Amino acid sequence: HKLSALLLPVLADSGFTEQTAYVPVTAPVLDPGATPTPKPPVTPTPDPDREQALDVLRLASLDLFAMQALVLIDPAWQSILDTSRERVIAGYLNDALPLYAWAWQPSGGYLPFAGSQPLIDTEEAMATILHLCEVGIIPQTSISWIRDQLYNHTVLYAAYHAGQGSAAVKQESHAVYAMVARIARIIQDEALYRAAVDRLLWHQATSRTSPALSAFFREAANDEIFVWAADNTWALLALR
Repeated sequence: HKLSALLLPVLADSGFTEQTAYVPVTAPVLDPGATPTPKPPVTPTPDPDREQALDVLRLASLDLFAMQALVLIDPAWQSILDTSRERVIAGYLNDALPLYAWAWQPSGGYLPFAGSQPLIDTEEAMATILHLCEVGIIPQTSISWIRDQLYNHTVLYAAYHAGQGSAAVKQESHAVYAMVARIARIIQDEALYRAAVDRLLWHQATSRTSPALSAFFREAANDEIFVWAADNTWALLALR
């Protein structure tokens, strides 16, 4: 109750944010009809001085299930839950890439991605989808896209091009497969659960000579093996 009382006034602020993002500022469009004709800048890389600091709220940070549980303790949480739920739903990108924006910004709306590259972080987007499913909101178009990726392409990549909808990297995310498995359990889709878990287990060390035996690992380009606590925690949550 004490923690709830501390959090309520903070989260009740309609402009609540939880981190600062640095977003490149779009260069001004040059007027070709001006006299004399302006020359475009020579430098091909963005000027770091033109980045704008924005206070944002990551959609994946909105744990709707936790808020729903807090309503049972204090009904004042209902308005926060309603606002957060609407904010997440409105962050849907499009049917071509049916994932969710990275963050919401009080004065500028939604930021589809973090940084200067137009790449959708699959882990962030999947966490948002999971949070929706946990409170009974099933984004069917997103679920269909996930099924298509796993059934027809076998994998889910760590990032996708915001405009093209195609994979932007070759890396996979263990956490994404674990989240999909949890989503599949919620919607009672055994085939999707099996596909996600099978791909997750593909990343588990099974060789008895491996220093990462039984752990879920990542392999770097130089063949180094890394074991991340977050990956293994998500895997345990999916498999328990």
